[in-house]
Order: sequence, then structure tokens, then C-alpha cells
Amino acid sequence: MTEAPRVSVVLSCWNYERYVGAAIDSALAQVPPPHEVIVVDDGSTDGSAERVRGFGPRVRLIEQANAGQAAAIGRGVEEATGDIVVLLDADDLLRPGILAEVQRTFAADPTVVKMHWRLELVDADGAPTGRLRPPRPGLLADGDLRTTVLRTRNHAWPPTSANAYRRDVLVGVLPIPDVFTGGPDKYLAEVVALFGRLAASDTVGTAYRVHGANKYAGGGTSDDWARRQILLAGEGTAAIRRLAPAAGLDPAECPEVRDLLDPAVLTARLVSLRLAPDRHPIAGDRAAAVAVLGLRSLLGHHALPWRSRARRGLWFVVVGLAPASFARRWIARWTPDAPDHLTR
Repeated sequence: MTEAPRVSVVLSCWNYERYVGAAIDSALAQVPPPHEVIVVDDGSTDGSAERVRGFGPRVRLIEQANAGQAAAIGRGVEEATGDIVVLLDADDLLRPGILAEVQRTFAADPTVVKMHWRLELVDADGAPTGRLRPPRPGLLADGDLRTTVLRTRNHAWPPTSANAYRRDVLVGVLPIPDVFTGGPDKYLAEVVALFGRLAASDTVGTAYRVHGANKYAGGGTSDDWARRQILLAGEGTAAIRRLAPAAGLDPAECPEVRDLLDPAVLTARLVSLRLAPDRHPIAGDRAAAVAVLGLRSLLGHHALPWRSRARRGLWFVVVGLAPASFARRWIARWTPDAPDHLTR
């Protein structure tokens, strides 16, 4: 793209009457303004739809029966008419200037399929908590990661509201499988990266709200969470193998979950083993062996700073080799990439 691309902002909303107006305002206030703002109301039972209607023709409202966030995002992408789609959760906010940077990035390099940026965590009222994700510049994945994603998938990406995608690539990977309805950003982060370059920005372009109604508001690391991550890793493998030929890649190079040297997946495997070994989904797994695989995965994960790798490596050693009771306490104290890691 040599000209400034048209940017569609697509919001998915379910019972966020309290927040959706501010999210829309943050999109409409961008300079230059977006090509369009689309809100997909996913069967809200509060006043969300009425709140959106209050914006009149500036915002396009699409109402559907409740089908989950994955379906809502898919519907919004299909309805969008822009060249680029920025996804925004209805409780988050775009910071001034981020859409202009999105336009410049995609216009400068036609091989970019996704741009992502940093977020600041805010509380329910929008007040900054002092935390950023990632906490330091230079941590988000950047460049051609097609082979990395195909073989290991271990790259750093932010949540939904800090991503912009080429619409034609998004359409090509739809529909988002239903199993990802609680985390469609994971599916999109993996499969979109198969089709071109990622562009990372150190701009803090999104306010990410942590509150009592979203999935990062609380709850500790559990064996249910760990087993779900293993399930999603398997579904991701199936999706990558299905889409790899269209990206000019060999699906045979995508390993089974058992052989996947992804630190996040290996973390989940170890949590599952230590918390509920009788319900662990991968037969034959042993805690010490998984810990060794975790250490191997960190050795090849050069995108992580050495201090982060060292901290994660210590976690693998302690949780993999310590007595079960001590390992469980360590897991509760801190687990990389766990549900509550944003609030710590």
C-alpha cells in the first residue's frame, strides 16, 4: 500500500454498557478519523445496544444473538470495508495517534500483515495502574516469523485491543474456531503470522481495562486453565496445518503438542502435571522431563531478555523437580503467562 489505507475499527461488545461509549469515543477522536467504526453487539442484555445507537450514523451497529467473542469479531471483519482492521474490546480505549501510526506502518510496507503495540493497564474507572504490557520496549515480535510460528509458535503478542490486521488476511483465516471464543487473539496471533511480516511498535497505544467483569480481573493459576491451554495448543496445531499450504509453508513442519518447544505450552503442561496429574491430557508426561523441555525452549527463545529467561528457567526447575506440595505453592506464587499475570 502506497497510499494511506482505510482503517476500520471493529468493536465486539457483550454487556459493556458502562464502557462501550468511551471505547467508541476513543476511536472517533483519532486524527485522522477511522474510515468506519463498527460495533457488533453479541446479544447484550443490558443497555449496550442503546448506548451505541446514541452515536447515530457515526457508528454502525450490528446486533446478533449471543455467539461469543470469536463469532462477534468474525462478523465485524466480514462487514468491514476498510483495508486495515483494528480490533477493540468494548471496555478498552485507543490512545490518541495510534491509528495514524497504523496507517503509516501499513502504507510503508505492503508485506506487513499485522501491526501490534504496547498497552497500559488501567482500572475500572480508567485510572492508570502504572503497569505496561509488555513492561519494556523491544519485547513484541517483529519481522518475518513465519517459520518460527510454524515450528514453535513462541512469539510475543499483545491482547486483542492492541492489534491491527490487513483485512484480506483476516478474512482468509476466518471463521475463528469456536474453541477460541474465550481467546480469539491467540488464534489470530498464530495464524495471521503465517502470511507475512509483523510490525511491532513501542508506542503505548491502548488503555487495557482490568476490572471485575473481564478475564484478567482475578483468579489464580488452576489445572483447568492449564488443560485449556494444552487444548488450545492442539487446536492451534490443527489450524496452522490447515492454513500452512495457503501461506506457502509445509504443514509437516508443524509439530504435535507433545513436541512443541513453546515455553507457554510447556508451562501449562507442567502446571497440569503438578496440580492434577490424574487429569493430565498428555499420556506419559513426567514433570522432570517437561521441565527439561522448558529449559530447552528458553535456550532458543532469543526474543525474551536473558533475565526473563532466567526467571522462567528457575520456575521450570523448581516446579519440575521440587516435591509436589512445594511446587504447588510456587505455582500459586507466580506462573508465567497465567490468567492473573497482568495484575502482578
